[in-house]
Amino acid sequence: IDTDGNWTLVNDASWTSALDSDKAYIVQVTLSGTLLGNAMSGLGQTSIVTIDNTITATLAGTHTVTISNDTGILDNDRITNDSAVKVSLTLASAFTLANDETLQVSADGTNWVATTNTDT
Repeated sequence: IDTDGNWTLVNDASWTSALDSDKAYIVQVTLSGTLLGNAMSGLGQTSIVTIDNTITATLAGTHTVTISNDTGILDNDRITNDSAVKVSLTLASAFTLANDETLQVSADGTNWVATTNTDT
């Protein structure tokens, strides 16, 4: 990257940049190189890039977590001897995920699993 913010990449290279949200950017790609020993440059393509930083709103209200076959001392303490536990989550409010979003759950805060929706 030079002092004007221009990037120079070699063939088959790529880059990632953290961009400010809610702004439009103009990206100018200039190709240069040699073809049959002749220098070529100035071939460019301009594109407008818009950054979408919207996220689904945080769910409000009280959510309910239950497990099937709660075979511990009490039948509602979420302690079980069953090795094949089914965990169910009921959300207090309806929400819609965007096509590229998933709802994930974790039992340990490190390993996350995408949920499936039974829509009931």
